[in-house]
Amino acid sequence: MSIRHLSDDELDAVLCGESLPPEQDEHLRGCVTCRRRRDAFLSAVEADVADDPDEATLAGIRDQALTRWQGRPVIHWWRWAAAAAAVLLLALLPSLAACPTARTVLEPLSLQPALL
Repeated sequence: MSIRHLSDDELDAVLCGESLPPEQDEHLRGCVTCRRRRDAFLSAVEADVADDPDEATLAGIRDQALTRWQGRPVIHWWRWAAAAAAVLLLALLPSLAACPTARTVLEPLSLQPALL
């Protein structure tokens, strides 16, 4: 004598809240194998639901992330540009100091007597 267990479709119907014919309902109450299959499915669903946060938890995480993002220190680009300009000026000062200016070139010419 072979025992006919509930099919997957019949178990799905039970899990959806539909009623089974009396023979199948009685089988489900008495069959350990079918109850274990049903309970395994229910525990898997409960585990998945527990892993997924609800909407309130997601909203809380979102608010915390926005608060942290808005509270970060603001660094303006012009500060970096001013620092780069200062470094460039300091690097060019020695070469500007060594370069002869127009004033030092013209002074010796003005000291010579006019040849006219």
